[in-house]
Amino acid sequence: MPEPWLTFAPMQPNWVLPKNLNLPFYFFKGISLRAIPPWVIDNTFVDKLRPALQEKLADGTRHCLAIEYEAAALGSPDNRSTRDPKLAIQETARINIQFVNLALWLARPTSLSFKIVVHAVNHGTEWVTRQIQDFDILCPLENYVREELTESDLASAQNIFRNLISTMDRSTIRTAAGVTFRALLEQAWPLRFLLHWLAMEALFGPEDGREITFRLSQRVALFLEPDKERAQKLFSEVKNSYSWRSKVVHGLRLSKLKEDESYQLLIGLEQLVRRSFLGVLRDDATAGIFDGGSREKYLDSMAFK
Repeated sequence: MPEPWLTFAPMQPNWVLPKNLNLPFYFFKGISLRAIPPWVIDNTFVDKLRPALQEKLADGTRHCLAIEYEAAALGSPDNRSTRDPKLAIQETARINIQFVNLALWLARPTSLSFKIVVHAVNHGTEWVTRQIQDFDILCPLENYVREELTESDLASAQNIFRNLISTMDRSTIRTAAGVTFRALLEQAWPLRFLLHWLAMEALFGPEDGREITFRLSQRVALFLEPDKERAQKLFSEVKNSYSWRSKVVHGLRLSKLKEDESYQLLIGLEQLVRRSFLGVLRDDATAGIFDGGSREKYLDSMAFK
């Protein structure tokens, strides 16, 4: 018999979120930014994992990303999943929490993140903690580590997330989104840089691999810049960034790359990734092109407009 479940991730740091925000704020049906459930810190009824959960909560944590759903048990298959074998419904919830966090970062890069995901079930009148999963926290770059979200950023993230989850499981867009989230966890410059480029190649890379540097740079520039002169400038910037990606992949020595130069390259690439996702997810029609079989034709045709 299905019971009510709640999967949630306590968010930190707390000050990143807008003050006086009306909660819960829903990104989609059953998926919200909300206050930490009162039962988490209520010791009237304590399950076996509750003390561990309370210990893991960071000081000042007041909000969480939460997903409400029904399931028969921990590990029950998500019948909406198109994967074979199907994901557990709790795993789907965890992935969607990561995608909400990514949508917030795409709306405005901040240090907002989480380090645990909690799965709990409601047995009649009491909530029981069934599982606590530990995760790496996002590593924000110095240029946005102190940024704060606004209410308009949340509205933007809501639109980004809704378009993202409307795409197909294991599609080009979701693959790029998953890789981008993984990049944001990385502190090491080479791996973070390469992971961001994997996302860009998933979105814009030609399927046949011919003249990949030129075609990839051209596709990104023409997609993001309708103005010819700005597109030409962006083409050169993308091409230069991709050349560094190639040097890292092929193990060439990077000793001549100064720290401030590598940091600027990473900032530029992260801005490029954000602009790309915001363009791809701006509406259902564009997301559908990148998600379906017409992506190659669409990207190649931009050079003739």
